[in-house]
Amino acid sequence: MDDQVRQELREMFNFLVDCDPRRAAETAFALAAEAKKRNEIEAVQDWAYECLELLGGLPCESMDDCAVSVPTIEGIPMPDFLHEGVVRERFQEMNIPLVLEL
Repeated sequence: MDDQVRQELREMFNFLVDCDPRRAAETAFALAAEAKKRNEIEAVQDWAYECLELLGGLPCESMDDCAVSVPTIEGIPMPDFLHEGVVRERFQEMNIPLVLEL
């Protein structure tokens, strides 16, 4: 993924945060996965944290609640389901800070 595509995904994330938090979380997950491939630890932590923060405000009682909307985002394979456990498992070695519910 080149810099232009990463920038477009960041812009998409910023747009989706308010209107479609589920898709924003998926986009943040893809950006974290891409950063992990490039070994950019701080970017992985930042994007995984954004993903977790968004997922924390979404329902997660059923498989439909957690199902992703697309199989890939800009060539990054998405898991079938996206919830906190998947994010923490995928990026466990990156020491993602806890997202605390207030």
